[in-house]
Amino acid sequence: MIFLVVGGAGLGALIRYALALKLSTFVALCLVNGLGSLVAGYFSIKNQNSLFFSIGFLGAFTTFSSYSVYLIELWEGKNWQTLLAFYTFHMFAIPLLCLGGRTLGKSL
Repeated sequence: MIFLVVGGAGLGALIRYALALKLSTFVALCLVNGLGSLVAGYFSIKNQNSLFFSIGFLGAFTTFSSYSVYLIELWEGKNWQTLLAFYTFHMFAIPLLCLGGRTLGKSL
């Protein structure tokens, strides 16, 4: 069973890393956390919290630690507009995406 978690985490981390290489930090973090929350919300309704996907893949694909570091870097750099947009997205849009995923899960 542990190999399911490790396999999913490896895949999630690789995809997140690939996105980080191609996109700005702001876009990459918003994308992985937004998409991850939408998908997690969907699978929470479908009771498909698999070891590979929900715990492994989504656990490594989404990130709170990188969110926190980037938020502090924006603060220290006094980049107030980006900080406000980044924080607002994560505090409001992310939970709404999770809700959207749950709503989708209920309707399908």
